[in-house]
Amino acid sequence: MNKKKSLPTHQRLILITLGVLLLGGLFILTTTSTPYSLREFGEPNHFIKNQILKGVLPGLLLIFILSRLPALDKFKKFIPVLFLIGLALLTSCFIPGIGNVAQDSARWVSLGPVSFQPAEFMKLFFILYFAYLLSAYIKDKKSALKTSLVFWMLIIPLGLVFYLQPDMSTGAILVLSGIIMYFASGVSLKTFFLNIFLLGGTGTLLLIQANYRLERLKVFFNSNYEPLGSGYHLRQLKMAVASGRVFGKGLGLGSQKFGFLPHSINDSIFAIIGEELGFIGSISLIAVFVAFTVSCLIAAQKKRNLFQKLVIIGITSWFFIQFAIHVAVNIGAFPLTGVPLPFISYGGSALLAELFAVGILINVIFKPKT
Repeated sequence: MNKKKSLPTHQRLILITLGVLLLGGLFILTTTSTPYSLREFGEPNHFIKNQILKGVLPGLLLIFILSRLPALDKFKKFIPVLFLIGLALLTSCFIPGIGNVAQDSARWVSLGPVSFQPAEFMKLFFILYFAYLLSAYIKDKKSALKTSLVFWMLIIPLGLVFYLQPDMSTGAILVLSGIIMYFASGVSLKTFFLNIFLLGGTGTLLLIQANYRLERLKVFFNSNYEPLGSGYHLRQLKMAVASGRVFGKGLGLGSQKFGFLPHSINDSIFAIIGEELGFIGSISLIAVFVAFTVSCLIAAQKKRNLFQKLVIIGITSWFFIQFAIHVAVNIGAFPLTGVPLPFISYGGSALLAELFAVGILINVIFKPKT
């Protein structure tokens, strides 16, 4: 009787780290969201129930379906349609009656009883479509014009939409993921650096033209700037992380989530982890995420198929860049911006999009090597 072949170490590690992140995230969110849930809804489990019903369960169903489908290459012809659907949903954020404007930002779409953020899903659709185009055009490495056009034909319309919403942090994550994919595709270094130079100049102009972004830079470079105004959030983040010291105050015993730290269940959740689990808990979470990232990159390196390799690199880059920005903001090492912590922060749209991407990863990585 033939023994079933065991999974390679990097594949087992991908599954283990994903399980730890997802289960650990639910556990952390349960303790973090309880005070806010009681204050807003009069019961302790509102947010964790939403996270499970709108994010975890449909996300796990998507993973199950995608893991059982044939290799992703067989569905490549549908990727441009998927990208166009995502772009249409993004622009529908500006349509009255469909898009929801909150705090001067048009980021939500309501279709009947369903409300979600199209930008979260656009991250995945962009990665799939960019991998699709690069794998088609990079064969002619001498054509700098072709690869440059592929790069800019995606960056310009998406950048414009994210600028108008405005949602520059999501746009930055998407662009940085694209840059890594562009480099990994094998494009010539001359072409790569020319396009990055142009992109860097454009990004700098966009950064300095908005007053609220300049305010965040002032706060970042001067921690005493308006401590009860625009500097309040960053001061509370630093206070939460510093108060956790080495071992933390204990899970559930932190004080910052009791209305002191803004966005404690999403954009600021790593600071709560630092307060309650300390340096040991924080560095352990970082280690798990790094292990997941390295395992995925090992899987990408083993792929001969350029499209599959770029999909793995793109999704992995998205997760890691978002994770790194969130952590850096929460410890005061990066200017304040709203970025959720992958698999852990509250948000059904974000978690569902992340698990959708995980399903794609599993489909590409665990299918027979091509």
